[in-house]
Amino acid sequence: MCCSMWNLQPSSNYFCLERPLQQQAVDLHGCVSSVSIFTVNEPIMSLLNSTLQTLVVRLRDLTGAVSVQKLHNRIFDAYEAKSLVLESLTIPQQHVFIQHRGLIPYTHPCGQPLVIDSWQELVAQHQETHVYQLLPRKARTNLAYQVTRAVCGAQGSPFSMEQHRLDPVEYKFIFRQSDIELKNQYNLKNSDKVPGVIHLDGILSTPADVALVMAYPGVTPAHVNQLAGSAKFMKEWSNEPSDSDRHRMSKTQWKELLNPTKRMHLICGTVTPVNRELVNYARNKGVLIYAKSKTGHFIYQA
Repeated sequence: MCCSMWNLQPSSNYFCLERPLQQQAVDLHGCVSSVSIFTVNEPIMSLLNSTLQTLVVRLRDLTGAVSVQKLHNRIFDAYEAKSLVLESLTIPQQHVFIQHRGLIPYTHPCGQPLVIDSWQELVAQHQETHVYQLLPRKARTNLAYQVTRAVCGAQGSPFSMEQHRLDPVEYKFIFRQSDIELKNQYNLKNSDKVPGVIHLDGILSTPADVALVMAYPGVTPAHVNQLAGSAKFMKEWSNEPSDSDRHRMSKTQWKELLNPTKRMHLICGTVTPVNRELVNYARNKGVLIYAKSKTGHFIYQA
């Protein structure tokens, strides 16, 4: 297990919710756009209308097209259901975004697009000059998405957000009743315990490297132990012969992911500052920590 960072030098379907005078169409992202003017007599819908808050924004969709859209205050439920992340770009970021063909270098002074978690955050930061974009999250949470973005943007990183992210839900492993003994035997022999469910927050993979990512509001030694233990267990378990069809597909997936020829990088991300003692503890376990800085970037704690 590699505990140093690559070449780092110690970086609902939705129905129409609003139809007073205009028919509204809700696209795959939950965005509301006007279609045609007409009147309807639907008292239930009118009642719903009175509870909706809306905001008109310029939105870049998954195809790259920018259009004016009316978002409503239930939109983030749709984003979460579809595992999409909403980002906001300021005018300077928009210029850099275009110059670099849809990317902003992670260390660029203009900063990374702001990840918006809720309607309240959207309204609080909104300016008419902003452009918003929807992207596939391919992570369990928005926090994990930001940590993964930092790992890809680190100096010398072998990973990219566009090509190397895997959906962690496809690698979720639940210990069934028949697996409990296997887990218990492992935990008896190892200090880094395995939880009842192994579900990573993010995964990055190339032919030569793999990164397993977990993200927390605050990282503790227990989180470090759990990530190290889970990685070790899955590597051992996936290389054992399958004696039945049970878990056969999962074993194949994990065996390919944790191929011994790949360098493994274990990442814990956090939004709170970490002390030197925890950083050193994690490094001894083969785990690297990324913490959120005052500028909003997640920085590798050397």
